[in-house]
Amino acid sequence: MTLIFSSPGKLILSGEHAVVYGKSALVTSINLRLYMQIESNNSSTITVNFDDKTKHEIELQSIQRSSPILNQKDFFDTMKQFIFSEQELNAILYVYLRLQLTQGINLIVRSQIPIGAGLGSSAAYSTCLIACFYCLSKHISTDNIETFINSNRNEINELAYEVECLFHGTPSGIDNTISTFGSSIIYKIKPTKTMVKINLNQQNLLIIDTGIPKSTLKMVESVRKFIETKPDEGEMILNDIETCVNEMIQLLEGESPSSLTFYQNMNQLFMRNQQLLTKLGVSNEKINEIVRLLSDQMSIEVKITGAGGGGCLIALLPFNWDDDLIKKIENILHSHIKSIRRVQCSVQGLCYEKSIQNLLAADIISLYK
Repeated sequence: MTLIFSSPGKLILSGEHAVVYGKSALVTSINLRLYMQIESNNSSTITVNFDDKTKHEIELQSIQRSSPILNQKDFFDTMKQFIFSEQELNAILYVYLRLQLTQGINLIVRSQIPIGAGLGSSAAYSTCLIACFYCLSKHISTDNIETFINSNRNEINELAYEVECLFHGTPSGIDNTISTFGSSIIYKIKPTKTMVKINLNQQNLLIIDTGIPKSTLKMVESVRKFIETKPDEGEMILNDIETCVNEMIQLLEGESPSSLTFYQNMNQLFMRNQQLLTKLGVSNEKINEIVRLLSDQMSIEVKITGAGGGGCLIALLPFNWDDDLIKKIENILHSHIKSIRRVQCSVQGLCYEKSIQNLLAADIISLYK
């Protein structure tokens, strides 16, 4: 049995860090996807091909099975005896044991999503991994895959969150949620996790990869210390970030995305949001310089997306953008960044791929650096 799934990357348009403290975040899926093919067989190995050159094998005989354990905390303790150096392999083994599979498996992974850039690469991986293994464990026929996936997205999302915990400790759940459901959502984790889908036109966004490795855990801890040290100022900043989120939602749902007023207002919201993130301490000199250059020379406002400290920045492109505009931006930033890329937002979430063509055509980005 051979199955192929894909899942999108994500951008946080507004609400970074504030979401951890019970505020809203506005998140959208983007048209960079991770593809995963799974094939079950009668072998005694799990074979994983992460790109054209990277191949790993896990011998099933080395896995000492215990009685079924469904509690996540206990299961993590059991996993300690099966630790590889690569987190992606840990995730495969975790899901394989979690869903009590027994057969040999061949996995092929292809990704268009840059790794470690705050674009949800691990969540797309986790979501596809759960979909692949879950369908195998339930013995779902190919004719019923789409119906099964659509009926079980909530459970897939919950299991994908467990895998995300292997990568990130205690993440907010934003990334796996958008990878599973796609589209654009307003997301809150307190007092309980809530997700509200919103109608968001397919805006053209520019992703600017700073080339600076990011550390989500480090940035989250830095913000926590800031808020503990300066609680009043911290709460004011978080409230102002949520105001940006709410104003952005009103703008996106109300105005024509092709109007000049829409672009100007969104540009201003990006600027305000970035200023607030800078006050929280998650920007740095290199990011500030990139922000300044595009603001001064192009009147384009740029903001951090994700944890900050590195990773990617985003900017909204005007409705009448063209290749010349992109080239101008590249010329201004060429010595300050790793790359830029235009993307569309609010795309389909986890989906079953009926053809192998999309997987074969995907720009390959190795999961290993």
